[in-house]
Amino acid sequence: MTETARHRVGVLLVAGAALWWSTGGIFIRSVHTDPWTTIFWRSLSAAATMFLFLAIRKRALVFAHFREIGWPGVIIGLCFCGASTCYIPAVLLTSVANTLILQSLSPFIAALLALFLIRERIDLRTMAAMLISAFGVYVMVAQSIGGGSYLGNLLGLAIAVFYAMAVVVTRHRRHVQMLPASCLAAVFAAILSFAVLAFGHSLPWPVASSDLAWLVAFGALQMAVGMVMFTYGVRLIPAAESALLSIIESVGAPIWVYFFFDEDPGIRAIVGGFIVLTTVTVYAALDLRRTALA
Repeated sequence: MTETARHRVGVLLVAGAALWWSTGGIFIRSVHTDPWTTIFWRSLSAAATMFLFLAIRKRALVFAHFREIGWPGVIIGLCFCGASTCYIPAVLLTSVANTLILQSLSPFIAALLALFLIRERIDLRTMAAMLISAFGVYVMVAQSIGGGSYLGNLLGLAIAVFYAMAVVVTRHRRHVQMLPASCLAAVFAAILSFAVLAFGHSLPWPVASSDLAWLVAFGALQMAVGMVMFTYGVRLIPAAESALLSIIESVGAPIWVYFFFDEDPGIRAIVGGFIVLTTVTVYAALDLRRTALA
C-alpha cells in the first residue's frame, strides 16, 4: 500500500471510530447501573471481544502478540484506561461543559507532544482546523462554562492529556500492532472500576438482564469495534490530525441522543456542532483529495 493510500485509510478509520464512539450516549441512557458498574461491564466485554478477535487472527501466537507490544503498548493501555475512566468522575465533580472544553484541548496537546517528542511538525491547515474546531466546541458549551471543583477540572484536563499521549505513542510506534494494548486498556479499566466499587463496599453484580445485555453490547460493539478502527488508523496519520478527527465524537454524541431520546441539545450545541463538523469534514475531504492527487 502506498503512503497516499495509507493516509487515506487512516483518515477514514479514525473518523469512523470517532463517529462510532459518539453513540455511547445511547447505551448510557439505556442502562440503570451506577457509573463504575457501567465501566466494569463495558470494559470486561470489550476486553473479551478484542482478545477473541486477536485469538482468531493469531491463534497460537496470540500471547506472543501481546508480549511484542512491550512497554510502549503498556503505556498506551494505561493512557486509554486513564482517558476512559476519568470522564465519569470529571462530569460528577464539574460540569459537562467544562469537561468538553478541556477534552477539546487534546489536538493541541497531541501536536505539542508530537513536536517535542517525535519531531513531527504540524502544518498551518491542521492548526487552523484545530482552532476553528475548538471555537465550535466553545460555542456549544459557552453558556455553561465556569464553576466546578478544581479536581473535576483537573480530571477533565487529564482526559485530554491521556488521549494525546496515547495518540503520540501509537503514532511513534506505528509498526507495532496496538490492538493488544487496547485490550490491556480495557482490562486495566475493569480492574480499576472493580477496585473503586470494592473500596466502597459494593460489587458490580447482580445486574438486571436487560441492563447486562446493553452493557455487553456497549463494550463488545461500541467500544471494541471503535477501538479496532482507531488503533489501525491512528498509526497512519499525524498525531494532531488524529486528535482533530476524534473531536467528531464530542459533537456526534448529543445528535444521537436527540434522535433516540428526543433530548434537545439547544441552539448553541447545534450551531457549535455544525461549525466543528463542517470544519472537520472540509479538512478531511481536502486532505483525501490532496493525497489522491499526490
